[in-house]
Amino acid sequence: MIKGEIYYTNSTHLSVSAPVLAFDRAAREGRFHPFIGSNAVTHLWLGDHRPTVEKLADFIIRVFHETRNHQIILSPEFTNCSACGTTSDGLYGNCPSCGSPSVEGIARITQYFSRIAGWNKGKLAELKDRNRQASFFS
Repeated sequence: MIKGEIYYTNSTHLSVSAPVLAFDRAAREGRFHPFIGSNAVTHLWLGDHRPTVEKLADFIIRVFHETRNHQIILSPEFTNCSACGTTSDGLYGNCPSCGSPSVEGIARITQYFSRIAGWNKGKLAELKDRNRQASFFS
């Protein structure tokens, strides 16, 4: 957690920084989904990782066959460059294409994608703490 910034985890979510693999997160959080109903969801933060269609399909099939999880949200992150117009996977301080510092990060918070420049300190702290794993679907 960023020192001094406070945010909360709602519903039955593990901490965003919990050091667990994606399947384990889905299984652990999914234990409570039958009690909550259609509002229960597991968030998986991809960062700049883009699994292959095959790995993604295998992962989703496994989650829904082997756990009690009702919903999964896969959340990538993006950087948009106002200098060259490129949108890149992941969050960067400079554009990966042209090197310009005129970029904005775009990520999901509270179910919606938005520009992170407008986020409050608590949301930014959560973004920094998120456990993003390139091996989610390995």
